[in-house]
Amino acid sequence: MRSLPSKVTAGNVIRGLSVDRTIMMRINSAVGLLTVWFVGGFLFIRGNSGGAPRDESAVPRRSVSENAPAPTTAAGTPMIGTSAQDHDALPSGAWLEAERAIVRLSPDAFPDLPALIRAELHRHRCTVPQAFADVRPHNVIQGRFTSAAAADWAVLCSRNGYSSILIFPAGAGAPIAELSSGPDADWLQRAAPGSGPGAIGFSRAIGVARPQYIQERYKRYGGLKPPPLEHDGINDAFIEKASVVHYWYNGKWLELTGAD
Repeated sequence: MRSLPSKVTAGNVIRGLSVDRTIMMRINSAVGLLTVWFVGGFLFIRGNSGGAPRDESAVPRRSVSENAPAPTTAAGTPMIGTSAQDHDALPSGAWLEAERAIVRLSPDAFPDLPALIRAELHRHRCTVPQAFADVRPHNVIQGRFTSAAAADWAVLCSRNGYSSILIFPAGAGAPIAELSSGPDADWLQRAAPGSGPGAIGFSRAIGVARPQYIQERYKRYGGLKPPPLEHDGINDAFIEKASVVHYWYNGKWLELTGAD
């Protein structure tokens, strides 16, 4: 049996094997890291191409000009008039332009409105959007909405492209409720009568709903059974389409059947 050269000892061999093993471990680690980087990059590219869920909080709100689905009332009833088919029939820019062209009046255009309420509307930067069907100032109404004892005010307030109904009880300068808030754009419809062919008009209007009106609509169309009717409600209408009646009862606002 051949002996090892004098300079090559068993200890040297063992140390050499240890060095080789260390080098192999480092190589394996590097290969592993490269594999992780490659797989991670592939998944990242795939996710950004639509294969993985997106963070919806980063997606901007879709407007009418982007063919949003038809709006609904708070009760979930569809509001006909702004369906995807309607939007497809006209250029998307037409809907955006119609939204910008909505006539919005200053509270000062309603001299019968108490000064305290007008001041509050100014403070909140409210304007009153006008529907295409009436050239007279409207969407400010007075009725017995919270009790039969006194007359209250209801105002359709538009701020930053959103409108809601503000309720001011008799003698008060601040609202006690804000109802049915939503984009003004959801209340647009095409081919508005008197607005020219292919025109688009704002179509939201509020009015006083007397007890008899509420009962008649319930008998005709069904829906939520009205409570004992002791005062007026607020008819919130999509002109020529449908409406819902907001009615104050037992400490909360109900949504009753309106026009259909």
